Amino acid sequence: MKKYKVLLLLCFLVVCGSTFGQSQANKSWPGFWAKFSTAVNKKDTQSLRKVMSDDFFDGGGGGTADQWLTSMQTNNSWTFYKPIVAKGTKVGKCDVPCRSTKDGYLLFEYRKGKWLWVGLGGEGQD
Repeated sequence: MKKYKVLLLLCFLVVCGSTFGQSQANKSWPGFWAKFSTAVNKKDTQSLRKVMSDDFFDGGGGGTADQWLTSMQTNNSWTFYKPIVAKGTKVGKCDVPCRSTKDGYLLFEYRKGKWLWVGLGGEGQD
């Protein structure tokens, strides 16, 4: 019986921890999204880099976050990203709190107490 109580307590703690993480993620999302969307709208690569993960996924090209930003500047990709950002985001289905733009192209995760732009998905991705 004692093992059952310990197992039950562990399950409860895992659920509470997960709920707490989601709650913190939800509270911090509006501030992150404001920083992210402002950086995109102002074409501010320095601010955008601050909200990108170091392991940023560029869609399979193998580039780093810094290389992706350089490419965005060089190709003037801002005109592509602004309408995507303007449409907002949706909650994703991940092991950690996550979101994506409504078209699934830009992916975000809540890691170690903060939101990060983690990479590119594809149309229809969660």
